[in-house]
This record gives sequence, C-alpha cells and structure tokens, in this order.
Amino acid sequence: MAEGMLNVLACFLSGAFDARLEFAVRSWALQDGKVGTRVAAADETRLSALRGMLARWGHGEQEADVRARTIYLTQIGYISMRAQEGLETRLARIPTYVEIYTGQAAEPRELARFNARLAPVPR
Repeated sequence: MAEGMLNVLACFLSGAFDARLEFAVRSWALQDGKVGTRVAAADETRLSALRGMLARWGHGEQEADVRARTIYLTQIGYISMRAQEGLETRLARIPTYVEIYTGQAAEPRELARFNARLAPVPR
C-alpha cells in the first residue's frame, strides 16, 4: 500500500510531470469554459483512479473518496498555490503524507527506493 502511494506521489515529483503546464492549463480553464470542462473531466478521471486504488486496498467507499480528494487536492494545491518548497523539504514530508493518505507507514526500504529515484544527482 505505502509503496503504491509512493509511486503516485512520484508522478507529481518526477521531471516528466510539468507543473508549469498544469498551472497554465488550469489558468486557461478559468477563462474558457470548454477547457474548464476538459480539465474537470481529467480531474475526475484522476480522482476515480485514486478512489479505485484505495478501494482495492480495503478502504470503504466514503473513506476512499475522502482520501483520494486529500491526495489529489493537496498535490494540485502545491501547483495552483505555486508553493515554493525545495525538493529536500518535500521529500522529508513524504513519509507523513504516505501515512496520512494510506493509514500505513512506508518501510525504510520503500522510502530509500523512492528517494533514490527522485533525489538530484550530485554533479
């Protein structure tokens, strides 16, 4: 469960996820109803995937919904609020996020793999 959540969080932190593009599209959606409709549909698709994952892990329907919203809205909130937080600070919070989101603490080996994947490579 914890490793699965670490994989979800890695999606938002990896270089493949373009937070600036996400912010720009969301800003555009505020000005254009058609874009807003598409963004809302994409949000619902993402939330549905998170709800399904949490339900498979044994969370009831209501709990899975609230946990999914907590996960997704927190991560999108980082983007929409343009949070200025260094990767080191964000990575330090990950174990607590995982425990809050899933109800299960991540194992040290899971966190080590996660951090190795995302930590900047020394030059």
